[in-house]
Amino acid sequence: MLDIECCRIIAMPANVQAGEHGLPVGMDDYVSKPLQDALSQVCVQAQGTAGGSTLGWCAEETDSVKEAIQRLAQELSAETAAEFIENWLKDTPGRLLVLESQAGAGDQAMLRHTTRAMRGCSALIGLATIHALCTELEDSAEKGGRETQSTLVAQLRQACEAATPELHKLLATHK
Repeated sequence: MLDIECCRIIAMPANVQAGEHGLPVGMDDYVSKPLQDALSQVCVQAQGTAGGSTLGWCAEETDSVKEAIQRLAQELSAETAAEFIENWLKDTPGRLLVLESQAGAGDQAMLRHTTRAMRGCSALIGLATIHALCTELEDSAEKGGRETQSTLVAQLRQACEAATPELHKLLATHK
């Protein structure tokens, strides 16, 4: 028998109304959508996502990434945590190209799928600003808000470009 510690499973159900109780089978807890992650909101507001402002890297983001990497290293291994970062660095440029080609007038299902993948990977390694932008872009695609998509993708690219050198620094310190 394997001697591994069980991880907590947190559901993220859609359309949960305030006051609803009950967990899906096998879940330890749930977080209802839309996520109101305080760190995401602080970073996005601090960097100004409206009006074409430049998104940079905030100090809270560094702390968030370090905590996520430490948690991954404890739950899995340091090598696996580093692999998640390396995969994000490898996959993100291609995902951004897909998002740029689909934003505004393209295939909204492809836009949602790519955004969802990027959002999940970003959340896994603690990239709160990118996670928040992906959530906003995915919501836009689901609601047919094509007019904001190009701006959101441009902001997402800026945030990813700011995150990339920071992730490379973190990788160098964890190897």
